[in-house]
Amino acid sequence: MVVIKKNKSKIYDIFLWMMNGSFIAFFLIWLSINWNNQQVLYDYNVRLFPWVCGLICIQMVSFRLKKVPFYDFGLWFVVISYLFMFGYLFREVFALESVLLWNPIMYFENSELFHSYIFVILCLEFFSIGYLMFYNSTNALKKDNLKKIAPDKRLYISGIIIFLIGAIAKVINDVHIISVTQSVNSYSAYSGAVSSGVWDDLAYLMLPGIFFIFFSGCIKERSKKRIFVIVLIYLVCIMILTGSRKIQIFSILSIFLGYEFSLEKRHLSIKRNIIYGVIAIILLNVIITIRNYRFDLRSIGPELVKNLFSFNLFENIGGETFAETGITLLSVASIVKLVPNIMPYQYGLSYLRTLPSFLPIGWLVGDFFNLASSTYVINPYIGAPVGSSFIGELYWNWGYFGGVLAALLCGVLICKFVNINSNFNTRKSCAMYFSIFSQLIILVRSEFFDVYRAIIMLIIVVFIFERFKFTKEV
Repeated sequence: MVVIKKNKSKIYDIFLWMMNGSFIAFFLIWLSINWNNQQVLYDYNVRLFPWVCGLICIQMVSFRLKKVPFYDFGLWFVVISYLFMFGYLFREVFALESVLLWNPIMYFENSELFHSYIFVILCLEFFSIGYLMFYNSTNALKKDNLKKIAPDKRLYISGIIIFLIGAIAKVINDVHIISVTQSVNSYSAYSGAVSSGVWDDLAYLMLPGIFFIFFSGCIKERSKKRIFVIVLIYLVCIMILTGSRKIQIFSILSIFLGYEFSLEKRHLSIKRNIIYGVIAIILLNVIITIRNYRFDLRSIGPELVKNLFSFNLFENIGGETFAETGITLLSVASIVKLVPNIMPYQYGLSYLRTLPSFLPIGWLVGDFFNLASSTYVINPYIGAPVGSSFIGELYWNWGYFGGVLAALLCGVLICKFVNINSNFNTRKSCAMYFSIFSQLIILVRSEFFDVYRAIIMLIIVVFIFERFKFTKEV
């Protein structure tokens, strides 16, 4: 029986790699023919749509063949990337409407957008190949195993302390940001209000603290639910009051997945699926309303109430969602537009600048750390605040060919990193997994520089608690 399972697994692996290899080969052949084809460039959305659909199908089948669970980081990274990278393409192909007046696509030529989409498709494909290459489903964290593991009181106490530190720092930060943005009634003041010091780093510990509490096994399911709801409401309120959505969106996703994984119930019930579906629709409407009125923050509340009570929750929700998320592709296009014609490749320099950024030496090095961010370097030159993305950063450093190979390597490294404790399958492993998940998932809409300090802070804090544990036991 074991031999049959092994043979079946090998057959699946062969099929998986043949399927992905064939997709890459055919796509590259098509590219070699149509790279500068004017007809293709004129109608690039429609021409690329079948390839995007093929990418999605092949990747979902690949994750299924590898038995990747619903809560896995790699799965969510590529799924969310579809929305954020191909949102504009889906909107154009399906002719979906949006009330979004500002259209930054006007800053880019069709060839720049076309070549950006190509780079994204190849990066996502090679990232998933690298991720699945060393993925081992037998060592992955399993929801059922939590029932077999005794509660961890030390993890619970550590979680409370980490949560309190993170929550206090976050509230202090958020109150300051709210006071600044509300004083001018506009999101435009947000970037100037955000700090990049110790308080900002400590604020990222709030979610890890919650995950430590969730997975300690020391609180009841009802208490977990209360914590989840309170944090959800808090994050939504911060979005409404500041107009900022990026960090909160990914935090909500992370805490939802962590909360669900920590519950004793094995599968999502129909009732819970319906409840989560309604919450998701409401959240999408909140995000869309914030986008439309973020330069008039005091109008967000009344507009939300108006939409909720007029039951317009489903009106153009597809087009509005794609318009909201699709701008991320332009963070890649802005770099493709400038590099290397106007600005040089970084060849890893942005990562080297990031490494010492966790040290409190910003006052000493001027804009040394800022130069590690394309948001600081590229966006002002373009004149379009399109944000940043990890995929765009790969091109900024290594170009087309090198960037795609770097995506493959990143898939391998991230798979190893997020699953580093999976073999132990302890409660702490689960808590650390979702703590790291909550930071790395932001890479869909940000750069390595944006998540590095938070991850280092988490590792340092956990290391301190581990040393404390060792000292107490000795």
